[in-house]
Amino acid sequence: MNKIILSSFAALFLISCSSVNNYELKTPNNLDTQTKFEIKNWRALGKDDNLNRLIEIAMENNEDVKMALNNLLIAESNLVSAGIKREPSVNLSLNANERIANNSKPIYGHTLGLNLSYEIDLLNKLGKAKENALFSANISEIDVESTYQTIGFSIANLYYKIVATNKKIEILEDFVKSYEKTLKLKEEQYKLGFITKSVLLQTKEQASLNQTKLRSLKLERDLYESSLNILVYGLNQQKEEIKYANDLLDDFVMPKSVPSSVMTNRPDIAKAILNVKIAHNNAKIAWDNFFPTFTIGAGISTSGDTHKVFSDPIGTISANLLQPLFNLGETDEQVIRANLSQDNAVLTYEKVVKTALKEIEDAILQYNNAELKLKDYDAIIKLEEEIYEFNKLKFSEGEISFLEFLDSERALQNSLMEQIDLRLGKITAGIDAYKAIGVRELEFRK
Repeated sequence: MNKIILSSFAALFLISCSSVNNYELKTPNNLDTQTKFEIKNWRALGKDDNLNRLIEIAMENNEDVKMALNNLLIAESNLVSAGIKREPSVNLSLNANERIANNSKPIYGHTLGLNLSYEIDLLNKLGKAKENALFSANISEIDVESTYQTIGFSIANLYYKIVATNKKIEILEDFVKSYEKTLKLKEEQYKLGFITKSVLLQTKEQASLNQTKLRSLKLERDLYESSLNILVYGLNQQKEEIKYANDLLDDFVMPKSVPSSVMTNRPDIAKAILNVKIAHNNAKIAWDNFFPTFTIGAGISTSGDTHKVFSDPIGTISANLLQPLFNLGETDEQVIRANLSQDNAVLTYEKVVKTALKEIEDAILQYNNAELKLKDYDAIIKLEEEIYEFNKLKFSEGEISFLEFLDSERALQNSLMEQIDLRLGKITAGIDAYKAIGVRELEFRK
């Protein structure tokens, strides 16, 4: 009893020297709390049913998704186990032995007992451990959603690259057909001596260049489609025919500034917050180790030997108080380490937030720039089309040479291809911005 009193005084002395650090998570002051930006279904990128179908299939086949879901099941199992530890435990014991004394015949003995024990969680240590298990389960849920988003955005990028390439192939095929007709006409004109060999060679060169560009674009599309097939179907041999939109869509809603929802909608920030809470609980649990643990128990047992099968059962009631006497210095070091881990968790949170804010601001800026550049280029396209139609008329009337008309046609073709690249750039910037902002509201179990 004196030892317990002495250890309690020692614990109180060390507690006065050691404590759990408090923490405060800083909220960036440059967040726009008035911004209303929320997209419940981040998969509806451009509201394209073909794309959404590919994402759904990928979720069923992707190994990263399956691993993330397995990790979630493990976390849920740990949560159940943490809850079970707060309940009384019942154990059945069976013991058999053999005793030999003074060279006599051996006596066989056995004992059968049923014991119940329960730790009184005075400091809520088991409660904190269960809360940590809950936080870990939430982190696993965030990992699942993060995996969904990563795969979804990757598929969307590839999908729109293929749509853009198809559109460029369509434009180029029209020009190739036009050049094939023009080349036949020029060959006839050259035979009749109406044009010079230079004009014929210029026409052949342009037709050849377009054929080369067309083959290159088709090869590029094949590579994109191969990557998309692997991403969507993995090793699954059963594949559906992939369908694509006829044109690029760019139905994106973008906030003008960083939305306040980023504090909870971005998976990395949400995880960082939960990790701080786990570290704080761990520090509390380490500090609780200064205090004794109190366990009560009850049991019933019976024994027997060679001469008697079982004796009358004996009931027991016990109460155990466990107070460390010689490891108080180690407990103090545990608190110090736990506090440092908590400090690191807070610093990690601040680092994640700073990185997130920069990514979001850059992504919104890039999207706005892409949108502005595309609008400017739309005006250029309109002007190129006017020049082309004007030169086409002038050439038919014989007022300009074929080479002048060819230059305007080349300029329009290049501008149309560049316009598709800019439209794709806007879509890619929009997808990156959605990914940076964290467009889906994350919901956690409680």
